[in-house]
Amino acid sequence: MSRIFYSKPSYSPVSPQPHSRHHLIIADASGAARAAKLQAACAGPNTVLLIAPADARLPEAELREPRELADRLSALIAQLPAGTSCYLFGRESFIWPAAIRLQDLGTARSQIHVERCGPMVRDVLCIHCKTRMHDVTDTLVCCDGCDLLLWNYDHFSRRHGAYMGFQVNAEQADDTPVAEALSS
Repeated sequence: MSRIFYSKPSYSPVSPQPHSRHHLIIADASGAARAAKLQAACAGPNTVLLIAPADARLPEAELREPRELADRLSALIAQLPAGTSCYLFGRESFIWPAAIRLQDLGTARSQIHVERCGPMVRDVLCIHCKTRMHDVTDTLVCCDGCDLLLWNYDHFSRRHGAYMGFQVNAEQADDTPVAEALSS
């Protein structure tokens, strides 16, 4: 019997964790409405809501930009007690690097809850040159770093917060598939 393995994240609606007394809710602009609903459901003095600017992107694990947002996140985590539930809402290019940052700051993976909101776009990481392309909408993308035509594969790396891009025509240069729009 053969099995099919998927590494594409699946998302369920996030709800308040009943065992948690402290809640940190973080969202980009596309997740702001969902974050506000969760904040209302948590309703208490131990709930912190942080909405990132519309153009916020937390790139890779280093989170160098925007520095203000990364610094704010670091400061908040330092003030919150262990066991704080963290909720992330927004585009994958926002929530996964934020989840990586939270883990780097000592938050347990089991305390981080993510929900994708917004348009169906992906970050794709070229496995050949490690260049990251943002807001990819099709199954094929030309790498910005090495100019290879990449297949935007449904293999998601939580470590990198991106889907893997593999050269589509590595063995037969004339065998290029037709690009298709991404689907959920």
